[in-house]
Amino acid sequence: MTNFTIKGLGERKFYLWLKGNFFHPFPKLPERTRIFRLSKSHQDWTERFMEEPTILGIADTYGIELINPIREGRSKRQIGKKGKSNHLWMIGGKVCVVLNKFGLICGFD
Repeated sequence: MTNFTIKGLGERKFYLWLKGNFFHPFPKLPERTRIFRLSKSHQDWTERFMEEPTILGIADTYGIELINPIREGRSKRQIGKKGKSNHLWMIGGKVCVVLNKFGLICGFD
């Protein structure tokens, strides 16, 4: 899912984006609550798409800014912590990706 749900904007905002951008290629898009139930039941599929690790590989982290540092502390439901990433202050989290020697994803956190 895009960062709508990560930012705390919710499933409705994500579904409106999905419907607006992908309705033409997928005219039989399920109703909002149904699509989220289906995606939750297929969450284990990510394991199928992971590649086998090789001896040579790389792991890298990247900061994801969820809100601007100026907006820190405005919400009781704030997600993420304040820290530095790529020499910039941000409030958010980090994603770590492990790639094998072919550049295929072996794992993430």
